[in-house]
Amino acid sequence: LDDVKYCLEGKNAVYQKAINNSIAKNGRYPGDTKIDVNYYKLELDLDVTYQYLPATPNTVSYINKNVNGVTTIKAKSLENNLNSVKIDLQNSLIVDSVFVNNIKTTFTHTLAIIDIALLKTYVLNEQFTLKIYYHGTPGSSGFGSFTFGTHNNASGMKQEPAVWSLSEPFGASDWF
Repeated sequence: LDDVKYCLEGKNAVYQKAINNSIAKNGRYPGDTKIDVNYYKLELDLDVTYQYLPATPNTVSYINKNVNGVTTIKAKSLENNLNSVKIDLQNSLIVDSVFVNNIKTTFTHTLAIIDIALLKTYVLNEQFTLKIYYHGTPGSSGFGSFTFGTHNNASGMKQEPAVWSLSEPFGASDWF
């Protein structure tokens, strides 16, 4: 329970910071209010290489820190006449393509928002599926949203590489 309390307190602290930063001011929380997302599927391929340097043989140094990903999002329209949606994704990740119901569509990716054309107009409660292909090195909005780090950091011990995330929901757009 102490770990759960620590995690909750940390997330609350990050959220309070977000209220005052530009992400919150630009309206990216709670996200696109025109849709209700009910499913996320993440397919990730990590391209991670590291080395131990001769001068510091117990210390990990990362060479590649990349993610190739596909995120599938199932959602429904919360309004009539919906013809586009906005999905948060940091600019450090490059969007390769976007599909709506398995048909490739157009999009823009600026200011950490993917603006996606839906290819048709959706009515209230009509469902659709987005599939977003992307790659790059994840950024970090803080508190370990996506980290290429180490464990076994005690003095004199050989570090072991560790990739981890503590992101939901506020740092999720750093890596998916």
